[in-house]
Amino acid sequence: MNGGAGLCPVPVYGPAWTALHSAATVPVREKQAFDKQDEGWKCRGCLADYEVRIKLSQRLWMQERSRETPFPDHMGEGPKLQTFLHRSREAAFTYAITAAGVAHAVTAACSQGNLSNCGCDREKQGYYNQEQGWKWGGCSADIKYGIEFSRRFVDAREIKKNARRLMNLHNNEAGRKILDERMKLECKCHGVSGSCTTKTCWTTLPKFREIGYVLKEKYNEAVHVEAVRATRLRQPTFLKIKKPRTYRKPMDTDLVYIERSPNYCEEDRSTGSVGTQGRLCNRTSQHGDGCDLMCCGRGYNTHQYTKVWQCNCKFHWCCFVKCNTCSERTEVFTCK
Repeated sequence: MNGGAGLCPVPVYGPAWTALHSAATVPVREKQAFDKQDEGWKCRGCLADYEVRIKLSQRLWMQERSRETPFPDHMGEGPKLQTFLHRSREAAFTYAITAAGVAHAVTAACSQGNLSNCGCDREKQGYYNQEQGWKWGGCSADIKYGIEFSRRFVDAREIKKNARRLMNLHNNEAGRKILDERMKLECKCHGVSGSCTTKTCWTTLPKFREIGYVLKEKYNEAVHVEAVRATRLRQPTFLKIKKPRTYRKPMDTDLVYIERSPNYCEEDRSTGSVGTQGRLCNRTSQHGDGCDLMCCGRGYNTHQYTKVWQCNCKFHWCCFVKCNTCSERTEVFTCK
């Protein structure tokens, strides 16, 4: 990852944990916007609709169990949470994947019939596309409901009128938009002997892993921005790309950050970075787990040890098990 000059890959928590943790820690007073009876919203206060809370938690827990994260396991448990409180590209990624994760989980629960307030996308039922010769059928994922839920739930905590609020809201919306743009169209043919006399189609959710990989690339290409303040109130009103003599805004699907990331190669208690000294690395890998990148150019130590275990065990009558002793000499590498 190109987190900046001299930066090493930054370990982060999985998207499922991030979204669930974020959802669980939003103060009650910041969720009062959940009240939209005319569209089936019955959430007041801290996510009063227990059905949604249970299904969302189950869905995100299953994602965490399956390790649906674009960052590899070797990147460890991640720095302290206070690192993400900065206005860095790591925070941008965290907010975007949180918003996308909530929208994805709620939409999936709706399609599976696990929530009483939503179901399939009714707007697409029965519509016929004459140009392409197919009609809507099956159960299309109601991504609009999931996105609206995510918007009202995740964005509810952004109450302070400052630059970081603009940054967080932009990244939240970027995550949801990336999910919306990657909805898939699936079709099935109907007819005699396999002919395609009629064809019905429906929309489905992409795998969350796909969204994670897209957001990882967006993280690598995150845009440095700054807030533009209103003339009178002097409050931040919008974000622009941080370049002299330009007011160009970032793209809707760009991840944006206000402060450059600290150097995660070295230990820094003020940012929560634990550094990479002593981290296991792969000497032959050219990716994030490779010693060249993981060790930030400091080199690595080679440790040799012999692994011993019982092998080729056989049962003898009667009655004992006899095993051979096997050994293997192996090497591990850690950053200097």
